[in-house]
Amino acid sequence: MKSNRQNLVTKKVRCKICRYLMVSIIVALMQSSATPEARANVFSRKPAVDSRQWKQELIQGEAYLRTKELENAETCFESAYRLIRRDPSSTAFELVTVMESLAKSQYMQEKLEESLGLYLKALATLEKHEGKEDVALVPTLNIIGGVYENEGDFKKAEKYYHRALEISERVEGDKSLTAATCRHKLGRIYFLEGKPLEAEEAFYKALVAVLEPGDSSASSKAAKPSLSELSPAFLEELLSDYIDLIVKSDLPSKVVQSRFQGELLKDEIDLLARRKGVAPSSFSKEVSYRISTGSASSGSTGDTGTKAALGQSGDNTIVPARKPSDPVALEKINRQRVLFYERMIEVDIKSLGRNHPSVARDLTGLANIYLSQRRYEDAKPLLQRALRIYQDCYEADSQLVKQTRLLLQLISEEESPSSAYHFVSLAAELPSIPLSAQTLDTAFRLNELAFQCYCQGRIERARKLYEYALAATVAASGEESPLSAACMADLSRLMRLTGRVDKAERLENNARAIWRKKLQEKRAQLLP
Repeated sequence: MKSNRQNLVTKKVRCKICRYLMVSIIVALMQSSATPEARANVFSRKPAVDSRQWKQELIQGEAYLRTKELENAETCFESAYRLIRRDPSSTAFELVTVMESLAKSQYMQEKLEESLGLYLKALATLEKHEGKEDVALVPTLNIIGGVYENEGDFKKAEKYYHRALEISERVEGDKSLTAATCRHKLGRIYFLEGKPLEAEEAFYKALVAVLEPGDSSASSKAAKPSLSELSPAFLEELLSDYIDLIVKSDLPSKVVQSRFQGELLKDEIDLLARRKGVAPSSFSKEVSYRISTGSASSGSTGDTGTKAALGQSGDNTIVPARKPSDPVALEKINRQRVLFYERMIEVDIKSLGRNHPSVARDLTGLANIYLSQRRYEDAKPLLQRALRIYQDCYEADSQLVKQTRLLLQLISEEESPSSAYHFVSLAAELPSIPLSAQTLDTAFRLNELAFQCYCQGRIERARKLYEYALAATVAASGEESPLSAACMADLSRLMRLTGRVDKAERLENNARAIWRKKLQEKRAQLLP
């Protein structure tokens, strides 16, 4: 009996000691320098994990996603999601990244409800930590809008795209690349909803935002921080959607010709000296401006002025590519060649008939001799007769037909006293566009878009687009290329319609000067 009583006392003492030790441990932990999270995790059923664990799962999931192993990717993302929720050092952006990766893998497996619910939960997380008007919400808003767009729910897609646009404009300005991207998405929704005018306005504003010259003011710098990062793929997609909208619209359209498209039909793009775009420089623009104003005041380019100083006739005179050292000997040779071609023509007519291609070849050879002697009145009827024969025997776009027409055009240029045009650089007056837009592909699309707008009567809008098109064409092919000349001719038509007659005349002058120079170069190649 006494032994039992002693054991009971011993147990009570032990319990008191255990309670005392437990309280001591808790007090020590509460007074330690450990963080609140660490103290809380002491009694947590789910101990905190190292951030490296969920990051490894995220990386592995992304690798599976790239190889289209969607189920494995989803498993990794789910693991990463469970782990990151137990990581006290993770941020809201990291949590949203994992959530959106998991939602993406689910959407690719057509698990629409799970995916959309997770995207919306990610948006709510960002709103809670960053606020409802923060620009960090824009990518998630665009993703959710894209999901609704793909599913055909355009009203909800418009709602999320519009909210993303409002936030980006409020924070970064309406000329930012973020706002342009949102406006492009919104324009696409307008098009799908059957609102072509709203869609066209959205596309146009987005295009101007990414091509408009930047302002050096402080507000503009804050508004356009990302234009240097303009993606060529985004610009191509925007222009393609814009052109598609214009072509498919029901607005009345005029049937007119485009000089730029006519130049493309010549199929001589591979002959262009392609250039790389250059970033705009204040120094180079100032130099170009001073050179252009100096040239304009003198009424000619530097080359023409030099020729005038040397007593030459300028660039209006076509000079053969090879100058003879002995004019008397050349004249004798030319007489012999004339007699040779005259005999060949007579023989070919008797043996082959008057309309045989060999007759046309001999007629062209004789005409070339007359051209070298500047006897245009003798060469012209021979070439006209040769052209008729070639047109009867060959296709309209054959090389012989093109070459003969070129020679006749050269004669017309030489016989016209009003063809003395001088090229004056307009580089300083062109808009400064981003490097991504300084390509031939962009130039083609901008010219097509401007031409379609012109055909539908959007004169002022077409003029602005043609200015961008000319800047892209000049940057990609050179200011004195045939494509630039064609674009100048098309733009001059818009300048006249909008009352800018002086600018139109300068553009026309430059276009004629470029074409004349190209004709001179080709003539030198065709001389015998």
